[in-house]
Amino acid sequence: LMKQNLIPNPNNGQSNDSRKQLSLNGELIIDTTVFLNNFEVTMTAGSKITVAENGHLGLWGCNLNTCGGMWKGIQVEEGGTLYMHKEYTNPSVTFYNTIEDAEFGINAMPNSNLSLDYTRFFNNYIGINIGFLPSDNELFNINLSRAQNLEFYSKGVFEPKYNGQTTAPNNRSYCGINLVNVPLVNLGGCTFKDMSNGIIAKNSSLNINGGTFINLNYKNYDIYGNGIFAT
Repeated sequence: LMKQNLIPNPNNGQSNDSRKQLSLNGELIIDTTVFLNNFEVTMTAGSKITVAENGHLGLWGCNLNTCGGMWKGIQVEEGGTLYMHKEYTNPSVTFYNTIEDAEFGINAMPNSNLSLDYTRFFNNYIGINIGFLPSDNELFNINLSRAQNLEFYSKGVFEPKYNGQTTAPNNRSYCGINLVNVPLVNLGGCTFKDMSNGIIAKNSSLNINGGTFINLNYKNYDIYGNGIFAT
């Protein structure tokens, strides 16, 4: 289930908002079914969560952040499944998931499975990355059953890079969603704010049902100023 250290935070398991506390140093490999509801998860610099083949990770109302430098994010491998939805113990209140300060908030591999709702992506280099295949002619098959009520934004100074990080975040998110060779992604009610770009799509198809794009003009990268940049 895990590689290296998954450690309860030493403040009696509670924070001021009653979230359960976890700290992670290294790589957490999910190869079974794991559900976390209302957790505060603190990652050390360069740490990573990997959802392996046949692994299922469900996050409800959780906050994933870092201490001391950017972390790598959640990588979903072929055959792995990631669910991110609002906290479910109180149906009358919506508690979003949050992924902060990651290189890639979510990095999805071919034939992975995602269901995303009520999640905020804050100060990540890229919020959701699907692609980076070596061949421009090969389509990236992914099962994205839900992608709605997502918020992408950035503000202030980013965490420093982790050792060995090759990407170069420049104090604003490069984009909320990056797609390369993806046949079709359906988005609903998503917000992109205070970044260099909203969505970057290369050889990909999008169906957007309601979206908000605000203040996407930060000149921190070679490509900037686009709600949707498609090639």
